[in-house]
Amino acid sequence: MQLHRTYGTCHDTITDIDWSADSQFIAAASKDLTARVYSLNPIPGWAPPTLAGHKDALVGVFFTTPATQQAAELAGQQPVKLYTVSKDGALFGWSLVPTEPAAGAHIAATAAGAAADTPELAQGNWVLSARHFFMQRGARLSAADYHKASGVLVVGFSNGLFELYQLPESQVLQTLSVSHERITSVCFNSTGDWLALGCAKLGQLLVWEWRSEGYVLRQQGHYYDVSCACYSPDG
Repeated sequence: MQLHRTYGTCHDTITDIDWSADSQFIAAASKDLTARVYSLNPIPGWAPPTLAGHKDALVGVFFTTPATQQAAELAGQQPVKLYTVSKDGALFGWSLVPTEPAAGAHIAATAAGAAADTPELAQGNWVLSARHFFMQRGARLSAADYHKASGVLVVGFSNGLFELYQLPESQVLQTLSVSHERITSVCFNSTGDWLALGCAKLGQLLVWEWRSEGYVLRQQGHYYDVSCACYSPDG
């Protein structure tokens, strides 16, 4: 293992990170209410952008895939490059807007040559292009995961309820309560069919097959310390 680079500029705890599809950029979500996009390697003249606008600490940050972006373009929509989600249930979609070309033929040619050598996510300005709010009365968003291939987002709440959404339409696919305590972790498997949910306070782990709506695994540890253990008579 070798240290490649050290990144800074976040002013509070980093809550989530994600790699871009080309593995050239890293997005970091923080409790300072912002997300930042960093390049793997230094890019001359480019500074990591700060994506601000949330009113609560961020829970997750997710790059979208080129296939999802192309589908949005074919539908006449502005493609979302990055999603951020915060504890107050706000989901923001961020897009890249190309910068205006410089005036003058020579300057424009120079700029075009520089752009050819610059990764796509370092060209243009980041803008907030989509907003959605998850409303759960008396509960706060506590966990989130995004399956990039299918475009499905799962969000877990402090009241033990989770919801599945199809992005970018923000269509509700499923709503289910699995516990009375806060969901602390959620994760899709590689195919996006199974969903693992964890509740730390109850020592609870569930694996849910959301398409067929059935449990694959449901396990819970003891709520308090184990004070006694015993074998059955046959050993």
